[in-house]
Amino acid sequence: MEVSLTKRDITEVKSFGKPPQDVKDVLLATCILLGHPKDTDWKMIQRIMGDPIFINSINNFEADECTPEAMEEARKILAEKDLNQIQCVSMAASELLKWCTSIIG
Repeated sequence: MEVSLTKRDITEVKSFGKPPQDVKDVLLATCILLGHPKDTDWKMIQRIMGDPIFINSINNFEADECTPEAMEEARKILAEKDLNQIQCVSMAASELLKWCTSIIG
C-alpha cells in the first residue's frame, strides 16, 4: 500500500517534542515493521523519519520483508487504536496507521 505522505507531513509529526501516545505508538509500530528495534525511543523515531528515503521505504515495502515477530509486536502496539481519534491529532500518523494495518492485517 502506498501512503500519501509528503516531507511536510513527516516534518509535522517530527515537530512533536512529546507526541501524544497514540501518535508515538503508530510511529513506533511503523519503525518496527521497517526493521527497527522495538525499544526505539522518540528521538530515534525522529531521526528515522528524517532519513530522506523514509517515505520511499514505506511505499516500496514488501510485507514479506517483515518478520512474524515484528508483525506481532506491531499488532500489540496498535491494538484498539482509533483511526478517527488519531486523524484529529495528526493526518500523517493516521496515514501510517492505515499502512501498518494493511501490513499486519
